[in-house]
Amino acid sequence: MVTIFFKLLIVHMLGDFVLFRSDRLKEKGKNLWRSNQLLIHTAIHFILAWIALWNIYYWPYALAIGLSHYVGDLAYGTMSHRRPQIWFVADQVFHVLIIVVVASLITGITLVDGVMSLNVSWVMIAGFVAVSFPAARCISIFLSQWPPARSSEKLKGMVSAGLWIGILERALIYIFIIAGHWEGIGFLLAAKSIFRFGDLTSSKDIYLTEYIMVGTLLSFSIAVITGLLAIYFSA
Repeated sequence: MVTIFFKLLIVHMLGDFVLFRSDRLKEKGKNLWRSNQLLIHTAIHFILAWIALWNIYYWPYALAIGLSHYVGDLAYGTMSHRRPQIWFVADQVFHVLIIVVVASLITGITLVDGVMSLNVSWVMIAGFVAVSFPAARCISIFLSQWPPARSSEKLKGMVSAGLWIGILERALIYIFIIAGHWEGIGFLLAAKSIFRFGDLTSSKDIYLTEYIMVGTLLSFSIAVITGLLAIYFSA
């Protein structure tokens, strides 16, 4: 199942992001259902999926994947003007689920059996989850004793950007540790220091500098400790 799944996933990425961009469809509006672009997009996925499966008798599965793009992209193109980010994610999740179903039907192996065949450590999965939102919540509670509002300068930036930056940096650190590439952590720390240096020097605010340093070091520490624990308990 795993091999077929990744073959079809490659096909999906080629069809959706390389050979054709589905975001072109959202301009068609009510006439999207009869759009030549949508039909071409559907045909591309059908042909690529059939080639990837490399079995003439699997054409119904390839057709199912192609039609799923017709239905999914029809909904995406019609509704994405409202909340494009949410509809984009929903569209991609829908296509991946279709691939999972097709791979399961062809091989007779369920998704759970396929994941277990990868010998995935539940300890490592637990660690990956821990460094995301749970760690963000813990850091937020710890830093709440020093609210940034006390800074002499008003903090401006993207809404929730700090949350996602923290999650991404901890996820990268965790992956580097699991993979045994500690040098990647140094590169990440250096890159973040470069981007933050200008903000901290221009603000001339010791309180803000200390606040960011405490948050960064705490975030890094949680990721490192979690990674080490995951390796220890997976051994």
